[in-house]
Amino acid sequence: MKNKLLVLVALATMLVLVGCGTTTTIATTTGSGLTYHTYDYSEFSDMMLDDASRQLSMPEVDYYLYYYSTTCTGCNEIKQEMLGMIANLPDVTFYLVETTSYADVNENIHVAHTPSLVHVVQGEVELLVEGSSSVLAAMNDIG
Repeated sequence: MKNKLLVLVALATMLVLVGCGTTTTIATTTGSGLTYHTYDYSEFSDMMLDDASRQLSMPEVDYYLYYYSTTCTGCNEIKQEMLGMIANLPDVTFYLVETTSYADVNENIHVAHTPSLVHVVQGEVELLVEGSSSVLAAMNDIG
């Protein structure tokens, strides 16, 4: 009896641990049921901003800059959730900035880490948040 109890506890523990993964999948419903979409940065090519000198001088008065790196663990962990939120906020202007060095960041924006989210209003930085959880929290405040 004691062995059966230990086996049940071990199985329950494994189920809990397996269920605590960090992968996020974006699911949408269609007329035929549930479908899954995996986002990629290439789907947002019209939002890519590769000229650091333009990061504070875009034509919109109010917009966000999302700084990421394809080699950044935190960026990769939140990639699906971030891109899903960006896709689902069509009335908010976002620009995506892939960073490989500090040269990819405007000298007047003090991004030290990726992922980072910067809110720009009238050419001035209104908000800068860094780190996965802070960026996601800021995104939740937007939407």
